[in-house]
Amino acid sequence: MIQGAASPQGSPRVIRRYPNRRLYDTQTSSYVSLAELKRMVLQLEPFAVQDSKTGADVTRATLLQILLEAESAGLPLFSEASLAHLIRLYGMSNAADLRTWFESQLAATAQAQQRLREMASVGVPGADWLKPWLNPTQAWMPTWPGAAAAPPPATASSPASGEASSRKPRGRAKPS
Repeated sequence: MIQGAASPQGSPRVIRRYPNRRLYDTQTSSYVSLAELKRMVLQLEPFAVQDSKTGADVTRATLLQILLEAESAGLPLFSEASLAHLIRLYGMSNAADLRTWFESQLAATAQAQQRLREMASVGVPGADWLKPWLNPTQAWMPTWPGAAAAPPPATASSPASGEASSRKPRGRAKPS
């Protein structure tokens, strides 16, 4: 079962998964898509997915399917290397410890993101340390090789030397 806010009835919505892979929401008496289940996850609506024939809980398999679609659709969250590493972790004796650690890290990340959003929205006095988090380029600039030693780029209104540059541009001029 997906954890989240309590539903009006006090129990999670039951979604039945049929052999043809269709998903039926027993609360609304209608078929739902994986996109609808993803929306429910994002809105913290608790639900459980059950196999229609056996009654087995297939919630994890359904969530993995949602992740697979998300990974295929846009910018992937996991690199090939991280996926291979996850596969290697299966079957290890400390898998339960890793699961607990992983869940705590995800919860801590979500909590930190929420706190940053709240602080940014109300403009907390003395929270100058927050500015680099809101401007990632500024935050990562010290870690880029040579970035600290490089002079700031010149703009049209303020050349780097204080006057117009006498250097010719490199490369070939583009034909007009």
